[in-house]
Amino acid sequence: MDYGVHPEASSSHREMLAALHRFEIDTHHHLHKEHYLLFPRAIALEAELMTSPLTSQPAH
Repeated sequence: MDYGVHPEASSSHREMLAALHRFEIDTHHHLHKEHYLLFPRAIALEAELMTSPLTSQPAH
């Protein structure tokens, strides 16, 4: 998204656009971490737990 500021924009408008830009960057970083780090680890952990001898025993 283009966060260019009109030359006559007020300081509050400029601050709002800067905050929106930071929010967009933070959101992209969060999604990247989820997609490439957290989800693969969660899937691997689930697979490990599903094949663990402790989970294959019948409940008492």
